[in-house]
Amino acid sequence: MINSILNSNLNIKSIRHDIYHSSGPGYFVLKNFITENTVNKLRSFWLNTAIDQSFYDFIPNRSVKVGSPNYFYKKPSKLDRTYCCFLWNEPLCQQTHELALEIQQIRNIVEGLPNYHGLFGIEGHNLQYRVCNHVSPEQIVYPHGDFIEQERKDAGGSHEFDPSRIQATLFLSEHETDYDGGGFVLENNQGEETNLAALGIMRGDLVLWRYGNIHQVKNIQISGQQTGFMRIIYPTYELDSTKTSNTRAYKLEALGRVNGKMIYQAEEENL
Repeated sequence: MINSILNSNLNIKSIRHDIYHSSGPGYFVLKNFITENTVNKLRSFWLNTAIDQSFYDFIPNRSVKVGSPNYFYKKPSKLDRTYCCFLWNEPLCQQTHELALEIQQIRNIVEGLPNYHGLFGIEGHNLQYRVCNHVSPEQIVYPHGDFIEQERKDAGGSHEFDPSRIQATLFLSEHETDYDGGGFVLENNQGEETNLAALGIMRGDLVLWRYGNIHQVKNIQISGQQTGFMRIIYPTYELDSTKTSNTRAYKLEALGRVNGKMIYQAEEENL
């Protein structure tokens, strides 16, 4: 896919114009990024709540360290799920893991960064991918922008001002098929709110969008056999090889599984 992006008729300059320029919409859609068959496989895997036991309980962004286990949380209701996975852990779903590697490299191309940026922590950036499925008719993600001069309650890393940063969202659901109501709302580069559902985003579409633009997720409505608003997002953390607290450094040691859940122990390292 990476080579096809570079060698296709897609113009990287045009993509950058749409995302960054004041006259652009602030996003670019890669239609049919994955096939319907792949979408169905991913949905079948991540909608199976039996995988909950393979994840650690919620870890706040400020507490994430290199080596942290994969974790999940149920917010704002117990029916809303977000699974957070790191590249340094054994993949629970190999296909989702490989897509994260691929999408990160595509994002790096658009941002003008080295292909390996965020993949190995060489430059202090570490990729996480989050599989989210939301069903709640309320404010799920509050309006905010990332990597702009805006205070965050629980930012992952410094979140210092960086207008070049973009986010990627892989859609695994469709409006009026899997959910109704609101969904993902993004302010465009003119400051106008756009509900991406109105753009005809389909399952399997990948959207690259300007991270600093105000965005939110809200007002999901489901009925009957609808499953919710499902997507994968790709945040990055600014982490050193060790993260210190009160001049002490710690690493997480895997002790084994209990009832299917991996148990970790924080072990102090010599400085």
